[in-house]
Amino acid sequence: MQSNNYRFRLILTAALALAAACTTTDGQPTGDESGDGKADGDGHEDPLTALTGIYTGEWATMGVDANGNPIAKSSWTDFVKTGTITVTEDREYVSAHDHMVFADGTTYDMMWNEGFLRKSDGSTGARFIEIFGQTVIETAIGPGLFSYAQSATPEELASLGFLNASFGEHVTVKVVTSEPDGSHEERVTRVTTVHWQLASGEDRWTQMVTLQGHHRHTQSPDIE
Repeated sequence: MQSNNYRFRLILTAALALAAACTTTDGQPTGDESGDGKADGDGHEDPLTALTGIYTGEWATMGVDANGNPIAKSSWTDFVKTGTITVTEDREYVSAHDHMVFADGTTYDMMWNEGFLRKSDGSTGARFIEIFGQTVIETAIGPGLFSYAQSATPEELASLGFLNASFGEHVTVKVVTSEPDGSHEERVTRVTTVHWQLASGEDRWTQMVTLQGHHRHTQSPDIE
């Protein structure tokens, strides 16, 4: 059984893929910035409303074997539904439920909150994901481009085949596109840089893709 910490990082990467319709091509929130879950005067959805909906995805992790050769590690599909909007003094967010089905038939369900911090004047600030009590801020780096960086734990690196790791960092990149059918596609790739040891004791630096997948936003249900 994979630990909650490992699941957390898988879910976090998937969660960060839910950012299509809520931002403009320069990464800024669209529509009304009041955070009330309503459309603005021009009929545009506000950032929170744009986050609600149904998302379906496919994901895979990659690692190394005992000789340091790249291998597939795990794969799964997921179904995410976001809906209920909550507004507090310092943040506004939707609740998300993710049902994951792994290639071996096992399943895992997770909840998280996703939305925006609120500035002192009440306007919409930085985008965040909150899960297991941890808050991660996502950065817009260009038109339809988003990223975040995170240290990798020894436990997580070992699960990917990197033994006795003394250094590990993930950089995750997401590219958002609009599809001809009106849906949005979020394609995600995570690159990991790690210093570790082969079973022989040889030190090695490796930089490789360790996670890749996508989400498609296909349906917007009624707000609860």
